[in-house]
Amino acid sequence: MAKILVTGAGGLLGADVSTYLRSKGHNIIGVVRQKDQVKQNNICIDLSEPKLELTKKLHGIEGVIHTAAVVPNKVSNPNNEQNKIHTQTLDQNIASFCIQEDIPVVYISSCGMYDLTSPLVKSETSPLVEVTPYHSAKISGELLFSRNKKAIIARIPSPYGPNMSAETVLNIFFRKAVNNDEITIWGSGKREQDFIHVRDISKFIERAIFSNEPGIYNVCSGKPISMIELAQECVKVCGAGKIITNDADCQEENYYPYFSTEKAKNILSWSHEIAITQGIESLLKTWKNDHD
Repeated sequence: MAKILVTGAGGLLGADVSTYLRSKGHNIIGVVRQKDQVKQNNICIDLSEPKLELTKKLHGIEGVIHTAAVVPNKVSNPNNEQNKIHTQTLDQNIASFCIQEDIPVVYISSCGMYDLTSPLVKSETSPLVEVTPYHSAKISGELLFSRNKKAIIARIPSPYGPNMSAETVLNIFFRKAVNNDEITIWGSGKREQDFIHVRDISKFIERAIFSNEPGIYNVCSGKPISMIELAQECVKVCGAGKIITNDADCQEENYYPYFSTEKAKNILSWSHEIAITQGIESLLKTWKNDHD
C-alpha cells in the first residue's frame, strides 16, 4: 500500500478521505493547521509559509491529495484578495513538492467556476469565470497543477458529510428538521444545488490517484436538487420539522448547476453511489450517535 499525504486532513473532505484510505490499508500522513487536530499520523505544518521547503519535512511520500484551501464563509474566512493569496501560497508549496518528488497529486477544485447562469450542461471543457477571489485562486491553482503530468484535478460542487460547515444550506436544513424547527425557503424554492457526499469523492480519489489517467474531472452527483425538495427530504428523513416560505427574491434561482460526469464514468469507471436521501439518513445516524 502507498504512503499518501493528505492536506487539510482536519476538514470535511480531508478527514473523510484520510479515514477511507486508511481503511484500505494505505499509510496516510495528514497535514493539519491546528495542533489539536494532530492525531492518527496527522502532523501540523503551516502550508501558507511562502516558498516552504517540504522535501526537508516529508520523506517517502508516493502521492498527495491536496484538499487544503481557505474556503470562504461568513464568520471567519471572507472571500477576499488576502485569502485568495493564502490559498495560492498553499497551492504553490504543494505543487512544487509534487514536481520535485515526481509523484501524482489530486487537486480539489470547484464546479463554482463554471458559468452557472448558463442552462447548458457543463463538461470539463466548458468555459470558466472568475466570479470571486476564491474562484480566481482555484483557476490559477488548476493551471499550476496542470504542469504536473501526473495531476488529477477534481472539480466538485457542494460536498457534504458529518463534518460539514454549520453554514452550508444542507446542514442548516438538517439541523432545523432534526430539532423540529421551521425551515425557511426563500423565493420559489426552485434554486438548485448538486450535492455530493464526501465518501463518493473519497472513492473517486482512491480510483484516480494512481490511475495514470491525469486530467480534469467533474466529481458530482449529476442530479441537482431544488431547495424545496431538499427541505422536504430533510423533514421526511428526520420525521420532524416544518417548511415555511418567504417571498423575498432569491438571486440564485436562475443558477443552473448542471454538470456532466461522463468523463469520470468513461475513463475511471466512477459514478456517485450515495443518493441524497441515503446521505441525509447517514447524517441522522451520526447525529443520533452523538446525542445518545
